[in-house]
Amino acid sequence: MGTRLLRDWITYPSNNSTILAQRHQYINHFLQQHGIRHDIINHFKTLHDIPRLVATIAFRKCLPSLFIKLRTNLSTLLINSKGEKNAIVSSLLAINCPPTMIEASTHYFNTLKNTLKAQIDDEHISYIQDNVDTHIDELRKIAYQSDGLLLHYQQELITKS
Repeated sequence: MGTRLLRDWITYPSNNSTILAQRHQYINHFLQQHGIRHDIINHFKTLHDIPRLVATIAFRKCLPSLFIKLRTNLSTLLINSKGEKNAIVSSLLAINCPPTMIEASTHYFNTLKNTLKAQIDDEHISYIQDNVDTHIDELRKIAYQSDGLLLHYQQELITKS
């Protein structure tokens, strides 16, 4: 995930002293925070490439499995195993990550958590929870109960003729 960013920094080095000072501040912060550095490394090993996931969703395929991976990644970054705010968030704020970025990530995570079903298997087509959107619920009802609707419609036609 950080490989592209590092490659860009090496390929196109900045000569802006403010940007360079900020990068040094990041490095110093993580050098001083041994515990959090190892936690972040361990967390990042379990993550999928978030920028690539988002680009795939936005420009290529809009598969439910990609949304599930994104939800899992955001959950790993934002929430610890006890359901509390992760130490990574505090560390990001300490290195001047804009709070609006954390808030937006939390908002996206909550939207995915509230929209997608918690457990999804490949046998079911329905990935969206019930009662999220009335239009989706109506379409789901038509899809799952189409035989009954066709029989009902056929009976109406018979009674009319």
